[in-house]
Amino acid sequence: MTDERPAAPETGSPEDLELDADTIETFTAEQILDYVRYEAADRDPRYAHLYRKMSAGRIKDGVDVAQELLTAHLALYRHYGRGGRRQHRTAIDRILESTNDASLVLALVWLEAAFALLPRSRPGRGD
Repeated sequence: MTDERPAAPETGSPEDLELDADTIETFTAEQILDYVRYEAADRDPRYAHLYRKMSAGRIKDGVDVAQELLTAHLALYRHYGRGGRRQHRTAIDRILESTNDASLVLALVWLEAAFALLPRSRPGRGD
């Protein structure tokens, strides 16, 4: 792995994007991990040198935090009005107390990467 930021994909005109809307770009696991590493380094420059070298396992720790937080939020959503707020707060506090800033940054960047991997939405389709 190098300290150089992965090259951003080239973007074309809106017409080119429309023509390529059905083309699915593929990325290797290492490209995705590099994206997460460098985006995390940009978001949290204090620890940029650590993020750029993080293992897939450490990044997965961040993904676990994102999943736990979303699971707690889903539980609140499903139980709203039936005392779910206290349990929700307890679950969120437990998750946040058991993690650190780096895991939260990795969780956020992983979600951003997952969103970026989805195919483009065509304008005007309600997406």
